[in-house]
Amino acid sequence: MALPMQVEFLKVLACVAWADEEVTNAELNFIKQFVRRFDLSGDEWMQVELYLSERVDAEEMKQVTRRFFSRVHRSKERRMLVDAVENLLRADESLTDTEQEWLRDLQEVVSGAKKTVFFLDGLKSLLRIGGENQKGTDEGRDADLHDFIHNRVLFKLRRRLGSERLEECGTPAKLKKLTLSAALLGRVGYVDNEFLPQEEAFMKKVLSETWGASPPVAEVITEIAIETVRHGVDLHRLVKEVKETMSKPEKKNLLEGIFALAMAEGRMSNEEVEEIRKIAYMLDFSHKQFIDAKLKILKP
Repeated sequence: MALPMQVEFLKVLACVAWADEEVTNAELNFIKQFVRRFDLSGDEWMQVELYLSERVDAEEMKQVTRRFFSRVHRSKERRMLVDAVENLLRADESLTDTEQEWLRDLQEVVSGAKKTVFFLDGLKSLLRIGGENQKGTDEGRDADLHDFIHNRVLFKLRRRLGSERLEECGTPAKLKKLTLSAALLGRVGYVDNEFLPQEEAFMKKVLSETWGASPPVAEVITEIAIETVRHGVDLHRLVKEVKETMSKPEKKNLLEGIFALAMAEGRMSNEEVEEIRKIAYMLDFSHKQFIDAKLKILKP
């Protein structure tokens, strides 16, 4: 278990890693050194990974950095942040003029020569991606931690579209079912480490015809689901969320849809059948219900 200050410290580093619009392997490995040093638990690492998974804008970084300074007053701990940020910015073997200027500002804040508010206002020049925080609260994306853990497709969809556009796509309940379905479909489609064009087309069709998503929404959800499963999803957390969200008939339709996805290329592989079997049993379907769903799709 880490101290709350240490988790906030790593959130700042995660934000800084987006300064060049991407998190490199060198930057990620540097951050993970502190993860091991601080002995973060799995849940604490999730809080940090939350800021590494999707690009951070200037307003978000401003909130995270302000929160760190408001909770950490010892000069030793603040200086440790300065050193860590400098090493992180140098992790990709380059340090831009803007990054050097921002680093000097950070040093002046820690030494007391500059007020924190002026330093925070300079973050937009560091983060070239700009933009405004979608949540508009001090919680920022931390308020979406549950979705990040249990329904990462919905988390990413919210970050991509923003709150207003997301509301136009349907009710929260509908979006939750849409994204959970996409995640499970994607999981089975990618079980052999390959996602075929037929499977992608079928996913869009299911999301539109079964769950009523418009073609543009189905397309973006499918894109996010494929990206998410390629990076790995926690199947147990995902299935738990499905069980708590969908009715028995909805889960039955989803099981049949997963079988149909596996048949999108004309045949089911053994890997796909076994993955579906595991999902079906985790969803509390009996062996007979599993076989019935399979035969329904296999019928000519």
